[in-house]
Amino acid sequence: VMAGMGTPPEGPIDGWLDQVKAIYQKNKDALSSLSEEQQVARMCELNVKHQVLNVATNSIVKEAWARGQELSIHGFIYDLKDGQITDLAVSTSDTEAADQLESTLEI
Repeated sequence: VMAGMGTPPEGPIDGWLDQVKAIYQKNKDALSSLSEEQQVARMCELNVKHQVLNVATNSIVKEAWARGQELSIHGFIYDLKDGQITDLAVSTSDTEAADQLESTLEI
């Protein structure tokens, strides 16, 4: 996440960071009032939310839901500093819930 917020090393990792860079650019103004540590923490949260949405809109997941298969996606974040796991309240279990999630995310 920190590499996506700054100048990432060039090479194969650059493509992996495109989504993080896009999230950062979209939220840069809102993040600017936070300390660097708070910015990184907030970016981690925003990235997890974005990834929940990415998984929920994946064709394999959507097909599973269309077949009636039970499948839930949850967004949690683990803090390396204190070992705490935080539920980011971005869980989804069907296409309709995923659509609602997309409309509520600030990413």
